[in-house]
Amino acid sequence: MKSRMFNALKMDSQAKKPIVQNSRLRLMSTKASRPRRIKRKIVLMENVNKADGLSLAITSKLKRGRRLHMDAFTGVKNLKLPKTFDDQEELKTKEIINVAHHIQLRMKVINGNVEVVGARKVDGGFVKESKLHLNEGLVYEITKGRRRLQFGVIPDFGEERGFPSPNPKNEAEKGHAVSQLKEFDFNVRVLPNDLSLATLKAVKVNLYRAKSAISSIKVTDVSLEKQFAGKLRKMASMQRITITKLPKALQNNFKKALK
Repeated sequence: MKSRMFNALKMDSQAKKPIVQNSRLRLMSTKASRPRRIKRKIVLMENVNKADGLSLAITSKLKRGRRLHMDAFTGVKNLKLPKTFDDQEELKTKEIINVAHHIQLRMKVINGNVEVVGARKVDGGFVKESKLHLNEGLVYEITKGRRRLQFGVIPDFGEERGFPSPNPKNEAEKGHAVSQLKEFDFNVRVLPNDLSLATLKAVKVNLYRAKSAISSIKVTDVSLEKQFAGKLRKMASMQRITITKLPKALQNNFKKALK
């Protein structure tokens, strides 16, 4: 169905021709509209009363041939501004290491075991995590020997959620349906100098689930499992990467990523 609305011009600098969506409608005139008669008389608003069948506000300032204008806005009265302002604080951002690329490992969790299923180079800088902050979910930690390479929070933490039924048949259908996935994937990021084909056998990946919220706590050199013993629970792990036992395609991906 065609619209019968008229689009009025907003500025004089726009096109001179008005935009009309329906050409059969008459254009709006630029002439001032003539006053309408009320009971065959032309009267001002201040002379209209309830007997005329209208409930208009009476004002004595309305005069024939003049327009009413709103008084200029003078601002909020008695507004007290502070004489001095506190110095601005520098926005604290995560540490970004300027490298041409970093290594991304694609991990898969299956029944409590972590497997590596992909490896590639990713262009751009590397964000070095230093604080742990999460309300719920998972966090990974990748180490080589006793040295931590990186840790990070996994936003999509292996849960499947369903909306409640609009017409529930029992109590179980009234709430959200939450179920743990038997397998899911996540990414691990490391610096290119921290990995090589020869040191892959020393790489270990642990996956933890949050038992309670952790609010921007600086991570120490000890493992996450020890530092957050009461707040994190280990749910899956991978002890080493043996490249000779990987599929040929994945071996080639590692060679391209780590060369």
